[in-house]
Amino acid sequence: MSVSDKKCVGCAKCVKVCPQHALSMKSKKSVVDIAKCIGCFECITVCPEKAISVDWETEIQPFMERMTEYAYGVVKGRKKNICYINFVLNVTPDCDCASWSDMPLVPDLGILASTDPVALDQACFDLVSKAPSLVSGLPAAEITDKFTARWPNTCGTVQLTYGESLGLGSREYKLKKV
Repeated sequence: MSVSDKKCVGCAKCVKVCPQHALSMKSKKSVVDIAKCIGCFECITVCPEKAISVDWETEIQPFMERMTEYAYGVVKGRKKNICYINFVLNVTPDCDCASWSDMPLVPDLGILASTDPVALDQACFDLVSKAPSLVSGLPAAEITDKFTARWPNTCGTVQLTYGESLGLGSREYKLKKV
């Protein structure tokens, strides 16, 4: 992760949201201490000038694995008491936490629920992969990763594979319509 001196206007919004205090102000510009950064990328979502960038080729997989570990840490020891619900509606190409995300990639696919978060996410991923694309230039209705087609350095199956290896759940599922 890096901060562009040319783009940074010194608003310090990124400094305020960093949970590890990895960002600070020096000479009225934001700077990052990579040793402290946990890669949550909250700073990117609040930077009005888009001055913070990530090396998506090398930083995305560790970020996705950390997110999976955080999720596992939250549910560990509680797995029998949790139900997961995914609204596969308005599926956009960027993170749904980002206000700048684009138009939906696929039509609304419904609401899915499970007691296994990995199986649930695998089912949602597969449904999106099989759905007709609403975005020109992306694969239509073949089995493919529409997110990777849009953003080549991403891979939606990283979290699924890693989550399964941690014991968070299984990628096997059966869809039941209700």
